Amino acid sequence: RHIVNLKEMLETSCKMYGEKAAYLTKEFGTKEYKEVKYKTLLEDVNKLGTALINRGLKGKKIAIIGENRYSWACSYLATICGTGVVVPLDRMLPKQEIARCLERAHVSAIIYSDKLKDVVEEIAKESNLNIEMYIGMDRKESEGNFVSYTELLEEGEKLLQQGNKEFLEAKINIEELAEILFTSGTTSKSKAVMLSQKNIIFNIRHQNMMIDIKAEDTFLSFLPFHHVYECVCGFLTPIYNASTVAYCEGIRYIQENMREAHVSVFLAVPLVFEKMYKNTINFFFI
Repeated sequence: RHIVNLKEMLETSCKMYGEKAAYLTKEFGTKEYKEVKYKTLLEDVNKLGTALINRGLKGKKIAIIGENRYSWACSYLATICGTGVVVPLDRMLPKQEIARCLERAHVSAIIYSDKLKDVVEEIAKESNLNIEMYIGMDRKESEGNFVSYTELLEEGEKLLQQGNKEFLEAKINIEELAEILFTSGTTSKSKAVMLSQKNIIFNIRHQNMMIDIKAEDTFLSFLPFHHVYECVCGFLTPIYNASTVAYCEGIRYIQENMREAHVSVFLAVPLVFEKMYKNTINFFFI
């Protein structure tokens, strides 16, 4: 279908397929996948986006760093669909390089997972960055400029109930800067690549012209979201098609997770497929 921007893509998919599973996630210590419906995704994105704007982050750059997970997806969408410019970062980078990326992108807020908690707190103490807010995906309570992701959702929900429509009615200019991605920097210093929503939508639409992806498909999310390949093809494209995304628990669990989630689409690099072939895993990949 024709879409103008990512906000429209998200809203139309969620309204048409509200009761369908958008994500399959495993909470810590659980063995079975739990469904997150498309209507829940839209509700959470609206709550978070409303809270971020209320905290003064409208038009500013927000970094996201962490493993592939539902709160990462919500953070990305809440930022790019009406709040500001999203800056996905590689969670495997050394602390000094993460700090440099934050400085180069002029980031005002960071949304991070608990696995990056120590690194982010060290950066907050040691650097002179103008970071206004550190948002912990797993943080229980807010303290100073270290804010709980859960509390932001609750704050956004209250604001929406009170009639706040700043995020809901946010206008999207598809020509403006929407995302900053950093290259791997294998030959020299990493490059900051600036993307607009027009760039991203172009790739989503043309991927669908070449590959027949259906709402019945289930993706296995394995490659890191901060890579444009996984971000566009394995994260945003499934939303466009109202497909389901199951989060992989790690390289050792690929085969197990594919069986559990009944995966039909799997994105990976050649080395992964070679390893699977050598181990004589009998799967068909799209």
